[in-house]
Amino acid sequence: MRRNIILDFDGVIADSLEHSFMLTKKGLKKFNLEGIETLEEFRQLKQKSLNSLFRKHKPGLLQAIFMVNYAYSELRKDFSPPLRRGVKKFIDEEKSKGKRLFIISNNFRSVIRKYLKSKGILHYFSHISKASLLKDKVRKAEKIMKRFKFTPGQAVFITDTDEDVVEISSLKGIVVIGITGGFCNEDNLAESAPDYLVDSFAQISKIIDSL
Repeated sequence: MRRNIILDFDGVIADSLEHSFMLTKKGLKKFNLEGIETLEEFRQLKQKSLNSLFRKHKPGLLQAIFMVNYAYSELRKDFSPPLRRGVKKFIDEEKSKGKRLFIISNNFRSVIRKYLKSKGILHYFSHISKASLLKDKVRKAEKIMKRFKFTPGQAVFITDTDEDVVEISSLKGIVVIGITGGFCNEDNLAESAPDYLVDSFAQISKIIDSL
């Protein structure tokens, strides 16, 4: 039985694509960098992890630090996107079945905790892990598995980005589920070859029950 469910946060739990898009436009303007004009362009840059944006603009170290600090201060002031449709019911049902829930995200841990608390679902999660701007979600997943004593073969990872699918799939035995409608467009998410590609949490529940 797959008792352990690891979720990405932005685009999976929080429907935060548009919120992040507007924050990015505001931040780029503040630092006099070339703007992102459309939501689809924002998706293509995979802004959630900032990796692609940094590769495009190549800010100096000091400017990059200022950009991250600015993003953190703005997120702390106002991070209030809606929950993704169906996610609260999914979390309620999986917890009632005895599942353990975890989050690995590039977003700030304090922002995530505050948001989940405001939605009344913070207590459902056993652990929230902050990944760095570089690819280290595998390392974070391994640390969670070691601490909570389970293997990749006992876990499911749910994400909305192709980068996560490729990275997490290196953990032999883990089931990776890609959910559309988040930060990655559907074609790119499909090309990354998750074990399952879905568009709703109702589908995810059925998949987990069948594993």
